[in-house]
Amino acid sequence: MKRHWIIYSIFAITVLIFGSRFANGAEESQSIKLERRTKIVYLDPWYGGKEKGPLFGSKTYGKAITLDIARKIQSQLEAVGFKVYLSRDDDRFVNLEQRLLQGKSRGAGVHLAIKISQTNKDCVRIYFASPPIRKHETTSTTKTYSKEELGPELDRIIKDLITDDIIEESIFISQIISDKLKSGSAANCFELRRGKDYILKNAQLPTVMVDFRISPSPKKPFTLDATSLDEIASFLADSIKDYSEQRKPKEENK
Repeated sequence: MKRHWIIYSIFAITVLIFGSRFANGAEESQSIKLERRTKIVYLDPWYGGKEKGPLFGSKTYGKAITLDIARKIQSQLEAVGFKVYLSRDDDRFVNLEQRLLQGKSRGAGVHLAIKISQTNKDCVRIYFASPPIRKHETTSTTKTYSKEELGPELDRIIKDLITDDIIEESIFISQIISDKLKSGSAANCFELRRGKDYILKNAQLPTVMVDFRISPSPKKPFTLDATSLDEIASFLADSIKDYSEQRKPKEENK
């Protein structure tokens, strides 16, 4: 009994230490790690190769449009000191697992996926990462852990706290993008949603997917001409710049 109480006490103290360290990430620790990586961006133009995406009136497939937008964003961000990686820089197929892991492997702090869909109503849907957070034991429970169980359990709790931080940062980026697009885009429909896509449910870093849902009607203000694509790229690039600035470590602001 005494041995169990000692193990439980150690577990409780460690949870408090790590919980404070990670849960208060807005000021330190995990969020600072994210802040210092916000100038490394992973752009993910959807479709590619055998996945052509929707075909629009100009005989241009969605895969070409998303890549065009991504390249424009890349150019604008790199011009002001960002390091930008693309999931694809040509017409190739990239599977979901690759899309998910490439950003993390390159040290990115933001994963921005760009998608074009054809629907019956113009709308911009902004999806944010929503990986599941497992319910872990807290200091209020009476469960005890053996020496062998304690290490894995702490690892699981820490992973859950990091996952929570990923969701929080993804929502924050989504809101910035939504505000930017609302301020200048011709679209009049904006939706912010919890993501159900594979890359959003299994996000390894703050992840957002922006889906431009375009109707085929020629009589509409929201089109995909060259000017509109330039504007979309600028709005998204400016959103990343704003996020990076707002999440900049305090020492860099001195």
